[in-house]
Amino acid sequence: MWLKENKPHYNINLKDDKSFPYIRITKEPYPRVFITRDIIKDGSRYFGPYTDVYVLRKSLKAVHKIFPIRSCDFLLDKQTVQSLKVDLCLDYHIKKCEGPCEGLVPINEYSNMIKRIKDFMKGKTNLTESYLKSKMLISSNEQRYEEAAMYRDQINAIESFKSLSIEKNISCLVIPIAKVGFSDSSLPHFFASLRIFSSSTNLLVKP
Repeated sequence: MWLKENKPHYNINLKDDKSFPYIRITKEPYPRVFITRDIIKDGSRYFGPYTDVYVLRKSLKAVHKIFPIRSCDFLLDKQTVQSLKVDLCLDYHIKKCEGPCEGLVPINEYSNMIKRIKDFMKGKTNLTESYLKSKMLISSNEQRYEEAAMYRDQINAIESFKSLSIEKNISCLVIPIAKVGFSDSSLPHFFASLRIFSSSTNLLVKP
C-alpha cells in the first residue's frame, strides 16, 4: 500500500503501522461484539475497516447501548450454560445483558438480536427503531416507566449514531460532489442512499 510504504508526514492514521480495526461479531451460540485488528476465518462477521477510531468507538458504544450484548469473554456453549459455570455479572443487574451465561435468554432470541445488530451495522436501523418504539409503548402503557425510559434512551442512541455518520463524512463529500456535478434535484436522492462509516473509507463486510 502506497501510504504505508511512503508514510507521508501528515498521515497520522498509519504512523503506528498497524492494520485497520474492524468490529467483529463472533460465531458462537451467544456471539460477542468487539473491536479487533485481526481477521480470523472462523465464520465471524467483520464490519470495517475503520480509519477513524472516534467513529469506531462511538459505533461500538452505540451498539452496546442499544442491544443487550454480553461483554464477557467466556465461551458460552450449551454445556457451559447448563453446568452454571459462569455467574451473572453486573451487566445483567443493570440491564445491559440478558444473562445468557445462565440460560436466561434463549439462543434463538439472542440470535434474532444478532441479526438486528448486523442490519444495524449495515445502516438498516428502521427495523430496530420500530422494535424499540413498540417495546417503549408497551412498557409505558403498562406503567413500567423505568423500562420505557431505557427504550427511549436506546432510540436516542440510534439517532446519535446516524447523525455521527453524517457529521463525520460531510466534509469529505463536498469536493467530490462539486467535481461530479450533481444537479440540485438529484442531491437529496444521493444523500438518502449514502452510508459511510469513516471519513476516508467505505464500509466493507467480511463473512
